[in-house]
Amino acid sequence: CNSTKQKIASTMHEMMLRKSFEKITVKNLMDVSNMNRQSFYYHFRDTRDVLMWICQERIFLPMSAGQQEFSEWIISGLKLLDLDRQFYMKVVSVSQSDFVNEFM
Repeated sequence: CNSTKQKIASTMHEMMLRKSFEKITVKNLMDVSNMNRQSFYYHFRDTRDVLMWICQERIFLPMSAGQQEFSEWIISGLKLLDLDRQFYMKVVSVSQSDFVNEFM
């Protein structure tokens, strides 16, 4: 189950490095990942939900699970953002303005 989510998220990440979020559909996401479209809907509602999951897993989960102290979380978060700057710049620029606000 988690490996399917990971594969979908990895494919979304790769696709966002090449094209804008608005141009990525569930159909082409699943075609690129060589997976059944129904598998997508078992795990996610839509492509925005995939972005939320990626951000939750990579940025927010480590802190909420108590895996890191706050200062360590900030430093590792900044490093992650820097290393994957192109992806996170696209995440921030997702046209649905309420996307970023869902984290607040």
